[in-house]
Amino acid sequence: MARHDLSTNTDSIPARWIRLIALWSLITTVLNLLFYGLVELSWVQGSFSTSDHVDVFLNSILGFLTFFGLWRQAPWGWKIAVVAIPFSWIYGIYTLSLNYQEGMGVIASTFLWIDIAIFIFLFQPPVLKLFQVVSFWLTLEWIKYPLLVTAVFLMFLDIAGNRGAVAIAFVVFVAMMVWKQYKSADSNDSEDSD
Repeated sequence: MARHDLSTNTDSIPARWIRLIALWSLITTVLNLLFYGLVELSWVQGSFSTSDHVDVFLNSILGFLTFFGLWRQAPWGWKIAVVAIPFSWIYGIYTLSLNYQEGMGVIASTFLWIDIAIFIFLFQPPVLKLFQVVSFWLTLEWIKYPLLVTAVFLMFLDIAGNRGAVAIAFVVFVAMMVWKQYKSADSNDSEDSD
């Protein structure tokens, strides 16, 4: 039976997940463009405003750049992914709030949860090492908190209504901040005991 060197196997695990994330970026970009094309060709009922056209264009460029950058494991690919994830949701949440119909919150939150998992994964130490991330970019990790609160709000919007979803999202936000403080205090205590 052959021995496996754990150090070489564990180093390739983030690289495999990065490839999967790159494929996810490519698939969602292609599906976005496919839907856009179907609407523009009038095969699917709908219409786009000027700002919708700009959003599809910008998110498609960012999606393809994210795919190529992460697939090649280039440091610029990591940077684009970290910027593109929150950027892609800004206009989407805005239009969702204008055109909301029952059920849209759960659907949107599902995709947002996937993006949050990707965003959090991109800030894990082995991934940061793989992409040689410098300190400035580490400060963007705080963006996960508004993304998480937004996902919770959208998830509960259909179930609890607008006020209920806001209340639940607020409670989750407070719990996250308490957990962050507790974790920070706990790590400081362990440093003091050394």
